[in-house]
Amino acid sequence: KVVRMKPKVSTSFSCVKTVESVYTGGQVEWFKDMAFTLARGAVNVVRKGEVISMLKEEEDQIISFTLAGSDTEVTVVTAHKSGLVRIWDCLVVEQPKVIRTFRSIHSGAISVLGLHTLSGSHSGTVLATGGTEGTVKVWDLTSQYFTHNFRTSSTVCSSLTFHPHKLLLYGGFSTGGLFCWDLTNSKLVQSMEAHFSVVTAFSITPCGLKGVSCGRDAVCVVWDLTSHSKVSTVPVFSPVEGMVMMDSLKVVLATGDKLAVWDLNTPAKISEAEMGCDVTSLRGQVDTLHCTTSDHNLLTISQTNLAVTGCTVGNNDEVLDLVLMGESNTHLAVACNSPAIRLYSRDTWNCVLATGHTDTVLCLATCPGDTSIMASGGKDKEVRVWRLEQDRLECLVVGS
Repeated sequence: KVVRMKPKVSTSFSCVKTVESVYTGGQVEWFKDMAFTLARGAVNVVRKGEVISMLKEEEDQIISFTLAGSDTEVTVVTAHKSGLVRIWDCLVVEQPKVIRTFRSIHSGAISVLGLHTLSGSHSGTVLATGGTEGTVKVWDLTSQYFTHNFRTSSTVCSSLTFHPHKLLLYGGFSTGGLFCWDLTNSKLVQSMEAHFSVVTAFSITPCGLKGVSCGRDAVCVVWDLTSHSKVSTVPVFSPVEGMVMMDSLKVVLATGDKLAVWDLNTPAKISEAEMGCDVTSLRGQVDTLHCTTSDHNLLTISQTNLAVTGCTVGNNDEVLDLVLMGESNTHLAVACNSPAIRLYSRDTWNCVLATGHTDTVLCLATCPGDTSIMASGGKDKEVRVWRLEQDRLECLVVGS
């Protein structure tokens, strides 16, 4: 009698690593090596692609936030659906704690916030909040009281900027309005009319004498901040979603799927780089740029040559296929609802995007004789062959 042995099947597995969703669209702010992302009504604190802590209030969603920090203090201010504003101490980022809560007095939701530290005789920290009903309010967080209320005929406030050397506040709105208020006497200094669509950013030169505004009407406007008069209007031929001032009147603009460096003195475009997908926001740090894309990636970019130096995939969405690559399976290639292939290093779990396909990648396969060679097929009716080269995928052949 032949005794058939039942095959042994392992049913007990332990999870070693989880690559989860950390960003699903919306606002993102950066501080040092951390990204603060708005997701599912909470703020995730992300470091190296992992959520290390979360700012969250039960049954009270966060709709917008801002942050300011130094080596000794990290403050995050969140605006909630209930109309409350909460101030968080995030110096120990793994253990954020609420230090104060107050009601915003806005009749609508808060769309944008801004923190500013005053110097000189007017020392302290002030908070500006812009609402969807067209008002801007200013709060003295040091003395803990409400100081200013500015009303406009516009609707949603889209940007807030404090002057670096004067007690002036600039507010941009969705109707194209741009206003300057004096915080010493609570009066409107100037209504700066130039834009016909949403003002997405307003930046001031380090000297404080010139300012640049940009918007979705595809123009940048240079302003003389002494008289608050328009100096020039520069067409950039694409809606601008973000701007970072580099030096003098040299700016980096987020237009479509590109980052472009413009010299507004000339004016002329100096250089540009493609990000592979539409850029939805742009922020700057010392010698570094950060941007978000419409497929929910967080990119770190060198300010000198606009090269991508780091990538955090915010949301992989539906995973369609994946393969292990390299000797000893050192890398993991993932195909998602995106034209870009994700390549993860299994040592550090850093991610690099391999672009080339123009539509969703559906399938992946490695060569049995050489696992550093991979083929990919997509909805664009193309088959591409890739080679793993120093933590990157290099396209060798394209067939269609």
